[in-house]
Amino acid sequence: MNLFTMEQISTCPVSLDEKHAIAILYYLIADADFNISESESALIDKKIEDLFADADMDYYEKRDLVGKIIDYSIGLNDNLKKETVKYLSERVKFTHEQYIKLIQDLDDIARCDNYISIEEHSLMFYIRLKFKKNYARAEQYDILTNRDLFDINEGVLNIDGLAA
Repeated sequence: MNLFTMEQISTCPVSLDEKHAIAILYYLIADADFNISESESALIDKKIEDLFADADMDYYEKRDLVGKIIDYSIGLNDNLKKETVKYLSERVKFTHEQYIKLIQDLDDIARCDNYISIEEHSLMFYIRLKFKKNYARAEQYDILTNRDLFDINEGVLNIDGLAA
């Protein structure tokens, strides 16, 4: 178990690009309830393999990188997890597409053991809050300007499940 202090959060052992931040967030969400199930671990392994598929690293370099990410991410208390999310959100910027993919992946990880704990739910909310930036406005704009979804004559959205 890590015994990091808030000052040590800033000594991230890997370069902070989008892929490294995503991998850290994967492990943070899996460890949010202080229990990483076999299904969560297997899913994270697959997602990290996909994430770094185009990286110019051999198997051992990837395993070393994942080991550093695990050492940095696992065993933090709730406050340090939030500090880590805050630290990452201040230093790494995601595109809208990366953000949407990240949230989908984190949701998959949280759900893969068929139970979303209060801690996982809380950390997911905090991650969305810190990384969302202006994506909500961009998402609304995308929906409202898509003529397939918006009936200009009636001024209502025509999507199942959305209120008119």
